[in-house]
Amino acid sequence: KRLIAGGVKGTLLSTIPPSSAGAWPSMVTGCNPGKTNLLNFRVYDPLSRKIVLTDGRDLKRPALWDILGLYGKKSIVINEPMSYPPHKIKGVMISSFACFQAPTG
Repeated sequence: KRLIAGGVKGTLLSTIPPSSAGAWPSMVTGCNPGKTNLLNFRVYDPLSRKIVLTDGRDLKRPALWDILGLYGKKSIVINEPMSYPPHKIKGVMISSFACFQAPTG
């Protein structure tokens, strides 16, 4: 009660579409899934004509820790979904798990 009384509270809505693959990148970039380029864990690749897995390399906007690094601030990022593979930041990044596709045929 004390935290609510002395702070701020409100109802939060998820992203549209309400998918975990789109919501996590939206949370760390402040952009909707259409702008982050991450809507789902898998997408159709027209070049290979196959369903492929998405990951942090598909993120098309800077994350909070990237912006903080531009201002000389360090971050510690641990197990952030959709952060695999880890990339260099000012600080430490331990990426989340990689989604591996089961072998076929």
